[in-house]
Amino acid sequence: MGTRLLNLVLIGALAATSAWAVGVGEPVGNLTASDEQGRSHALSSHKGKTVVFVFWGSRCPNSEAYAQRLKQLAGSSGVVFYGVASNSGEAAAAVKAAKGKQGLPFPILLDPSKQLAKTLGAGVTPTACVVDGNGVLRYRGAIDDDPAGKRSQGVNHYLEDAIQAVKAGRAPSTASTRARGTRIQ
Repeated sequence: MGTRLLNLVLIGALAATSAWAVGVGEPVGNLTASDEQGRSHALSSHKGKTVVFVFWGSRCPNSEAYAQRLKQLAGSSGVVFYGVASNSGEAAAAVKAAKGKQGLPFPILLDPSKQLAKTLGAGVTPTACVVDGNGVLRYRGAIDDDPAGKRSQGVNHYLEDAIQAVKAGRAPSTASTRARGTRIQ
């Protein structure tokens, strides 16, 4: 009887968690948040453009390991990039300092309520999400399958491939992958 009750509680918790997340292929709504500078940003202001959200942590070693790759991708992809800091205790000053140290050229949205993380289904940092010009989630998951950035061949560049597909008006060949990293707390 105890095991059955525990299973029901776990199933209920999983259902409640997934009820928050938008599925790939569904509209995300008008996401809004302020960045580390205090400026407000709204997804609706980017109608017709591809937007990338990368859930990032100022103290996350996985996020730091991807910093240079994200910087390069943000500079060359021709899409709107946002970092999203959803961890508890991600104060604007700490986010600003880590962003500067890593040389990230895009705004980092502060998400202390974890609303963006819940809506887009991000559970770890880093997690990437690509939203098309109509506000539909087209990709969610890992940036690539080389977290350490040490392989020179055979790397699956999931985020880059998803961006290129969405910009070309196609669905990404891989719409979802499992992101691995530090749990958002």
